[in-house]
Amino acid sequence: MGQTTCYVRLIPDAQTLLISLKPGTYGSLETALLDRLSAELTSLRRSAAVDDFIVDLTGVTLGGSRLLSCLVTFREELLIVGKRLIVCGDEVGLIEHAGLADLLNLQANFGVALMQCAAGQGLVMI
Repeated sequence: MGQTTCYVRLIPDAQTLLISLKPGTYGSLETALLDRLSAELTSLRRSAAVDDFIVDLTGVTLGGSRLLSCLVTFREELLIVGKRLIVCGDEVGLIEHAGLADLLNLQANFGVALMQCAAGQGLVMI
């Protein structure tokens, strides 16, 4: 299957899984990479017993329509099972320029995204 495309960290207090994409380019012509990303996201959805998923794009230096498609599909898969997706760290502005900031629940950074997860769980972050 090749190398993984992301780092994963469980944040148990907030019932959240942080998925950080490995730094690099995720352009639409990078089909093998994006196919692996899609498969990994689906696998994480099936195996993780959490309520929220944060996808951190901080290391992404270039993205395209296929990356957006992976994220939108992942969001739809999560909604079906009552889970929530929050995206953060879109430093290149891909999501906002595509008009998907509201749909993908785009937050400025991981801290803000985590606070939103905690608030959804009724937790107070100190």
